[in-house]
Amino acid sequence: MAAQSAPSSHRSLTAVEDFLKTFQPPVGPFDPNSAWEHRYAIWVLLPKDRNLVSKPMGALQVRRKPAADGGIELAVEQSAIQADRTVYQARATIRCAADRLATPREWELNTAILDRSGQTVDGTAIRRTGKVSGGKIGFHGRAERRVAAPAHFTSNWSLFDALQRLP
Repeated sequence: MAAQSAPSSHRSLTAVEDFLKTFQPPVGPFDPNSAWEHRYAIWVLLPKDRNLVSKPMGALQVRRKPAADGGIELAVEQSAIQADRTVYQARATIRCAADRLATPREWELNTAILDRSGQTVDGTAIRRTGKVSGGKIGFHGRAERRVAAPAHFTSNWSLFDALQRLP
């Protein structure tokens, strides 16, 4: 049996390269400490005829607004098409400290898998919440647990806020 050569990453990123050739970054001032909204396309690399092709397969939206208590609130919506053409959907609200890492203080995460008609597949809807108090992170869902909380930590989605505020 002949060894199969590795897919060419150079050809696999052609679609992204074409997009970047016409991409126009936003103009005007941007204050990362104010309210803002960003939208992203989720791209995946898929095998096709001994090469990989880039294809948009989802979207991510992150909205930030300052909170009355001096912190921030992030609202996240993510959807990604899966191999069977169902859609993984996640929605989260994260209340964070306005520190360097946008340390999460309280959150709610709702996820589900949607069928091709947009209906939730039975048994796939999950709701999880968490809160930091007394030096512990409390996770709530099917089971509850508490773990030690570092003074400063971050999450995948709160990094969108933290990175923009770097000097």
